[in-house]
Amino acid sequence: HFFAKDFSVNCTDSVLVCVCPCAEMEESPARAAEAKLFVGNLPISITEQEVEAAFSQCGTVTEVALLKPNSMGVRGGFVRFLDPRAAELAIAQLSGKTLGGSHTPIVVRRADTERPAERRQHRQIGRAPV
Repeated sequence: HFFAKDFSVNCTDSVLVCVCPCAEMEESPARAAEAKLFVGNLPISITEQEVEAAFSQCGTVTEVALLKPNSMGVRGGFVRFLDPRAAELAIAQLSGKTLGGSHTPIVVRRADTERPAERRQHRQIGRAPV
């Protein structure tokens, strides 16, 4: 589905290598983690659509997942962007802002990529993750 001008082909040591835009768009696990953000201090009444609308100002949002509210009536969630640069922009522009009529500023940071069991193990032995 790409035209010839959209990609290049290089021959090196009898090995054919295709360098095309789609190869750059493929999402590796590390790249996906860079594009996933944790958002804290969201008001209990906010919807996924409202979060997506706020964050889509920074780039293409591919996923929004809200967590259940805590006992203080605030909730957190996750926002994933198509491009890690959009995630960085969202951190810079939205962290400290308010959403959904709340007076509490939201916290926006990269999502923790460790699995919960790994975090527990690090806490038990008293070390921070490497």
